[in-house]
Amino acid sequence: MNLRLPRVYCSNLLLIALAAALLLPGAALARTLYVAPTGSDKNAGTKDAPFATITRAQTAAETGDTVYLRGGNYTLTNDQISRTERNYAYVNYLSKGGIKYLAYEGETPVFDFSKVRPGGVRICAFLIAGGNITLQGFEITGVQVTIPTAHTQSECIRVESSHNVFRQLKMHDGMGIGLYMIKNAGDNLVENCDAYNNCGLDQGSIGNIDGFGCHVGKGATGNVFRGCRSWNNSDDGYDCIHCAEPVTLDHCWAMDSGWLGGDGNGFKISGWAGTPVGNLPNPIPRHTVTFCLSVHNKAHGFYANHQPGGAANWYNNTAYTNHINFDMLERTSDNAKDIPGVNEVLHNNLGYKAVGEEVHDLNETGAKVSHNSWTMNVTVKDSDFVSLDPKSLTGPRQADGSLPKVTFMHLAPGSDLIDQGLDVGLPYKGKAPDLGCFEVETVAATSATTTGNLTATTGKK
Repeated sequence: MNLRLPRVYCSNLLLIALAAALLLPGAALARTLYVAPTGSDKNAGTKDAPFATITRAQTAAETGDTVYLRGGNYTLTNDQISRTERNYAYVNYLSKGGIKYLAYEGETPVFDFSKVRPGGVRICAFLIAGGNITLQGFEITGVQVTIPTAHTQSECIRVESSHNVFRQLKMHDGMGIGLYMIKNAGDNLVENCDAYNNCGLDQGSIGNIDGFGCHVGKGATGNVFRGCRSWNNSDDGYDCIHCAEPVTLDHCWAMDSGWLGGDGNGFKISGWAGTPVGNLPNPIPRHTVTFCLSVHNKAHGFYANHQPGGAANWYNNTAYTNHINFDMLERTSDNAKDIPGVNEVLHNNLGYKAVGEEVHDLNETGAKVSHNSWTMNVTVKDSDFVSLDPKSLTGPRQADGSLPKVTFMHLAPGSDLIDQGLDVGLPYKGKAPDLGCFEVETVAATSATTTGNLTATTGKK
């Protein structure tokens, strides 16, 4: 029997279903809220009557909402501190999940924390405690350290939750770490972000201020840094010490780390020196570093940092004028003694003009270490490159936020480093991968103003 319901009855059923769906948690229509330097937290949060602070916007927002941040300078003070607990003062404590905080199209919001100076606590400009949060398109500057002489730090962004996206952010000219992942922070994407010109207060904090840090616990998998830049920070560019799960660093750049008094590694990938064997993560994480560039860092360009069992798979990376370009120092399985790296996997990497050594503490182990500039019958020379002037590395990004187009360390036509790599499953052009982080292609150099401390080293042609 073919039962056909009356049309009016069907329409009523649809209305009932729609009404029921709207009653489900999180099913309400997403809203748009606004924050502006000229706003007031007594306003309604509309485009014409915006809020003044992100904290007030979070109070009004719910999962699925978008908060647009209008351009201009936001000067924060101690009055904007949302929460103080343990040894931290959190200015923007973002505990609600599923909210996007986006720069309004065509505008640049700049949040200045130089007047946030509580005594006796570390300062965190943004604590990400709720998951599925997006931060995009704004700047954080002036974050302070107010605890003298002690082993301490402050942070522009501290991430303690998962499934967040951080895109096209600039964290600069302060005393805090750029972006710092810790605890259970997993499946986070940090894309096309810059951290630069950050230096601690004194020797108690200078050695802690990295561009980016990932120090998450067991179970916090899936963290990715892609297209990011770190330069002229007082400690390391990227620091993954005591990171208990694998992290991926892809197409990231690190320049001029450590010259303000810290360690000075471009990429410090993990490390558990001194940790009792029973406290080591099981299994020991193995990180992935691909198509990354490390230039003029005080210590190491790429550093395995005492990792037991091997720190990473290193594919298609370029190191230039670091003290040591590649240092693969490992630890024995009982974490008792340093040994040359025996479990590192290195293919298609390129090192040139190290101040000290191109490669240090690496035990060549056949198939694990091959098709690198130092393992092949090639001679690296100035004429292999289109340019050896790094000034453009800190220039403006492209319109979509991606890394600037440069010619620095790009292989010149006819270089014997072209098509000399090993196919490791990553994209390449030509017969085989090229050595280093830049595949040969036609690029237009940017005529950018340098905003860091890069020292130009122009090669003779």
